[in-house]
Amino acid sequence: MKLALSQQLILTLAIALILLLLRFFVARLISTRETIQTHRRRQILVAVRDTLSALFIIFCLVIWYPQLKTVATTLAVIAVAIVIATKEYILNITGFIFRTGARNFTIGDRIDMGDIRGDVVDTTVMGVTILEIGPGTNQYTGRTVFIPNSKFLSSAVKNETRMRNYVFHVINFPLDENDDWKAAETILLEIANDIVSPYIDEVRLYLRRLAKRHSLETPAVEPRIYIQIPDPSHVNLVLRMPVPIQKRGRVEQEVIREYLSRGRSHS
Repeated sequence: MKLALSQQLILTLAIALILLLLRFFVARLISTRETIQTHRRRQILVAVRDTLSALFIIFCLVIWYPQLKTVATTLAVIAVAIVIATKEYILNITGFIFRTGARNFTIGDRIDMGDIRGDVVDTTVMGVTILEIGPGTNQYTGRTVFIPNSKFLSSAVKNETRMRNYVFHVINFPLDENDDWKAAETILLEIANDIVSPYIDEVRLYLRRLAKRHSLETPAVEPRIYIQIPDPSHVNLVLRMPVPIQKRGRVEQEVIREYLSRGRSHS
């Protein structure tokens, strides 16, 4: 049977009064029992208080259920509307917390995320701004790209400058099946060794410290050539060499120009 609002108020006040009186009489009864230790008496009083409080809440929920149901429905509708309207803001803030906690990159780092690659120039609660680098090159396009923080919740991010000082750079040299790949390999190694010779010892020391810090095996730092055969009529020589992070594009162009000046094809 549905009660009127006035009846609900009277019933609530009556239950509150009854429970208060019950608590008062229980407290008086316990206080007169001198055989009960003080700490035990306190425990009983707290238990009685908590039990009566829980009963009062239950009675209120039963009495005011129709009104609470209406209010809960209204609040749920409002909450859903707010979430829908601010979904992107919530995702960006969540992504900001995730990105900050992960500490995968910071301002000045060069990151690669899908088709977007560039240097991080600004970070905010809403997203990250990077200075774009053209595909297949290490040159700036002059454009900035804003990446919402929500993207970092579902996309992998590559940090190309995690090593801070030096990085292993890879340059691909395609050859025809009639080219002398052994001669080309020799020339490329000579060029690469000449370029890295001024700083190869510094790279070796730096990587040794880095490997020790992260409990990793120290990688070989000398330039190396890897051979790939994409199809029966072509051979790819892949040059791997250590370069300063900020000079990757310059070093790559230096290697390519020197290689072309010595003759790309070798019969």
